[in-house]
Amino acid sequence: MPTYEDDDAADLHDREYPDDADTDHGESVDFFPCPYCKKMIPDDADLCNYCRNFIVRDSSRLPMWIVIGIILCLVVAALLSIRY
Repeated sequence: MPTYEDDDAADLHDREYPDDADTDHGESVDFFPCPYCKKMIPDDADLCNYCRNFIVRDSSRLPMWIVIGIILCLVVAALLSIRY
């Protein structure tokens, strides 16, 4: 049974203690500045703890339907220029 500073062993059963899988094993959390208030927040945050703005993660990739549309337009333009 693990020991804690404020341990009331008489009041707790083994099943009431956290499992090893539930405890933090020194894993570090990465931080980045909030795009709105510039305060440091956890990397996996969806909401800033300070300014309460939602964090939007932009992906620089174009959606696949736009890429396919551009390729189709180029193919049609090439076929039309060859025929006429």
